[in-house]
Amino acid sequence: MLHNLNSVQFDLNSPILYLFVGGIIVFILAQSVFFLVRSYRRGLAIGMDKKVLNKTVLRAAVFTVAPAVAILVGVVTLADKLGVPLPWLRLSVIGSLSYEVIASSMVEAVSNPTTYVSVSIVMTLGMIVSMFLPAILTKKINNGMLKIKERTPNGAKFS
Repeated sequence: MLHNLNSVQFDLNSPILYLFVGGIIVFILAQSVFFLVRSYRRGLAIGMDKKVLNKTVLRAAVFTVAPAVAILVGVVTLADKLGVPLPWLRLSVIGSLSYEVIASSMVEAVSNPTTYVSVSIVMTLGMIVSMFLPAILTKKINNGMLKIKERTPNGAKFS
């Protein structure tokens, strides 16, 4: 069976890829809604004004529109080389349009599963550093902020 893998037509926009990506994005959206509801209820429980909470939720929703447009532009930009599912997943979950374009430009055309997987892995490994760097550098950054605060008259407030 495996020796015939090269004879199989590879489709960057295969329905199975849409199912996988859609499932992952639905899972992430479910987490977002879960934590939104919990934090809203917690805000009410600690005595926050319902109008303030509603205004905060509305403003946060409005401020998600610009990044969503950027994601859409990125997906359209990368869809020619990588299909729709991979850029949709990458830019929706973790990724940067500028990085994704550079990483994908290293390949002329993705025409087989091996190239597709290689591009996906390179794009993932390149961005994975951004997930761990804050955890490694947080203490150092915090110490630097405390030093700045000590040197600033009236003790600067960082929030």
